[in-house]
Amino acid sequence: MNASAKEKTKYSFYRNIKYLLKMMFEINSDSKFKLIMTFVYGIIPAVFIPLAATFILKIIIDCITGDADAKTLLISFFAFAAMNIIFQAMSYKNEMQLAAYCEKWRYTVLGNIIRKNLSVNYEDIESYEKRKVFDRAIAGIFYGDLGLSQFLYNIQKMIIAITGIAAFFALAALADPWILAVCIFSAAVNFVFCVLSKKVSIEEGREYLIATRKARYLSVGKGADIKAAKDIKIFNVANWFTPLMDMIIGDYKRFKISANKKHFLYNTLTYGVFLARDLSAFAILISLYSKGRLTAGDFAFYYSVISGANSWIFQVAQLYGEFYSNHIHADDYRKCIEKEEDFGNAKHLEKFPEKCTVEFDDVSFSYDGVHDAVSHLSFKAEAGEKIAVVGENGAGKTTTVKLLCGLYSPDRGRILINGKNIREIAKEDRYRLFSAVFQDIFTMPSSIESNITMTEDNADEDLLQKSIKFAGLEEKIASLTDGVKTKLHKEINKNGIDLSGGETQKLLCARAIYKQSPIIILDEPTAALDPIAENELYMKYDEITGGKTSFYISHRLASTAFCDRILFMKNGSIVQEGTHEQLMKEKGEYFKMYSMQSYYYNEEPSGGENLE
Repeated sequence: MNASAKEKTKYSFYRNIKYLLKMMFEINSDSKFKLIMTFVYGIIPAVFIPLAATFILKIIIDCITGDADAKTLLISFFAFAAMNIIFQAMSYKNEMQLAAYCEKWRYTVLGNIIRKNLSVNYEDIESYEKRKVFDRAIAGIFYGDLGLSQFLYNIQKMIIAITGIAAFFALAALADPWILAVCIFSAAVNFVFCVLSKKVSIEEGREYLIATRKARYLSVGKGADIKAAKDIKIFNVANWFTPLMDMIIGDYKRFKISANKKHFLYNTLTYGVFLARDLSAFAILISLYSKGRLTAGDFAFYYSVISGANSWIFQVAQLYGEFYSNHIHADDYRKCIEKEEDFGNAKHLEKFPEKCTVEFDDVSFSYDGVHDAVSHLSFKAEAGEKIAVVGENGAGKTTTVKLLCGLYSPDRGRILINGKNIREIAKEDRYRLFSAVFQDIFTMPSSIESNITMTEDNADEDLLQKSIKFAGLEEKIASLTDGVKTKLHKEINKNGIDLSGGETQKLLCARAIYKQSPIIILDEPTAALDPIAENELYMKYDEITGGKTSFYISHRLASTAFCDRILFMKNGSIVQEGTHEQLMKEKGEYFKMYSMQSYYYNEEPSGGENLE
């Protein structure tokens, strides 16, 4: 399936199947009776068509041997034909109804996962290990075309199989109790072998998914990544992919050989039991025939019944494997859906604030539970104050921003907005407080308008136009045939466009203006720009942040010198705090880093003398 072969499930097989049964009826709470009747209707064509066919075979043989007349055959044949038409129609209708229930199940479950994905802590989404919980839950919905919704089909198949076993075993018992005993014994032994074989198939499926996921990453991931093509060609690393593919294929091949050996063993034992069953059944039936207790037609009929009964047993064994698959998928789904929600007890703000103070009160946070990314962080930003958070890469600047936005929860300490703990603010209100531009630029494959307003409708046209004008996008949009309705990402939209880096920055600026949040955050969104372009863009943001509490995060110190206060971070802590002038006079860490950066940005002639 989609969990690693050695990974344990959170719940037992019994508890997960029970959970799925409960969920099945909850999803269809308005049509429980119809669902049950859908399962029941499936029994009639599935069980009685093979029974009727077996009975027709008996009549034909009896006619040949003189134990029945042609009239009986003719009546039986037309009755079977009429029943077959009716049963096939019932079967088709039943399949359509069950498919509709499966689709309802699938998209209800998918909706639950998406809603949970939006409500849990951001670290559950960003962390690779924690993200796997969501990936597995999604994979469980679509695995093998039907995924988790296959459970509905499996329920019906199990009901049909049990009914078939009961009906065929009852008929076998009519011939002789010993035949029933032979059937039960062989069926029980074959069930064990089928289950063992199915378990091997499940492990095989897991290994196959792991191997194909790795191969897909190399072939259609990094191998087909346009951004990676330059490096692949210039550094001639194309051949590097081949040994990796060989390793992946080799690992799976070795597992496949081992699995095939087990399949061969179990299948050999299964067919051995089939042979013993057939010989025993033949011996009993021949004995009954020789004593005149059976006709030739009866002989063929009961032998077909014995074979049919064991085929139902084989199907039950196969269904065990399917239910085990459902158990794994259900466990993945429950791990996802039962995750703790993001500030689940938080409340909405009584009045949305126009201005905000921000305070970090002895805040610490660790990604791995061992090393603090930020440690004992304490500072306060007054309403309308411009704060620069600077330092080297890895100093904890971005982590601080994510904590501020509520994307991460502090391990220790508090973050206060207007004196209120951020954990007590409902996430909808909390996210409304911030307008953030992160270093990982995000634009949607939709219109320029929706990328600024972040909505598909009900845009404030006046505010939209003001935002575009202030951000300097007017000229670009005027040059486009569809104006603000022009879609981005031409690899997705036929008539779409791709903005340049500078144009994208202007779009993000317009987005920040449009949102009208009381707190604005810029987390190194200009890292790819040169220092002069970065400084110009920061000055543009400085114009729009009047009266707003603003945070500028950068590792280029000159770009944030205009801020009211600068927090210099190192190893997750604030080591210096003050204005640019104050920090330069102190000649501490800030002064050293600023002087080093200034050296590289100064223009020098070839002789090494400053033009100044």
